[in-house]
Amino acid sequence: MTRRYPYIEKGSAEYYRYRAVVINTLRLQAISENLLEIEDLAGALSEIRLHLPHVLEPMKLSDDETSQLLLEVHKTLLEHYSKH
Repeated sequence: MTRRYPYIEKGSAEYYRYRAVVINTLRLQAISENLLEIEDLAGALSEIRLHLPHVLEPMKLSDDETSQLLLEVHKTLLEHYSKH
């Protein structure tokens, strides 16, 4: 895959804004589709990657960072469902 978007420096304010967009998009998609399992969240993230390449490609997430992001969303979903 060719790189079409400039990379964002990790730790920058812009990186955290992009990360927040990804987390909120994934969380809202998971809630609307009743997803809770990590594997389902990974599939939803793949869909987001297809539809929002301009957000995910510049972040250049490693496998560890992707796993951390999925676990963070999973944790917030557990908190959400425990309250509702």
